Amino acid sequence: MEERPHFCVSGSRDVFVNDKPICRQGDSFSEEKILTEGSKIVFANGYGVGRVGDLVSCGSKVVRGSPNVFCS
Repeated sequence: MEERPHFCVSGSRDVFVNDKPICRQGDSFSEEKILTEGSKIVFANGYGVGRVGDLVSCGSKVVRGSPNVFCS
């Protein structure tokens, strides 16, 4: 069975990256998944910001993000 890509469907209402709401730990992804990991040192609204490589609740990892904004 081919794995379907998931994408962030919620995010910060007032923090944006490249004109898109930043996705944070706990934010919703498609198909009722959530971002289960986030930065331990960079936060938006008190939640760790999502990064490429962070885990999604289905066991997948974030594979794409901003091409010009990076965090640890």
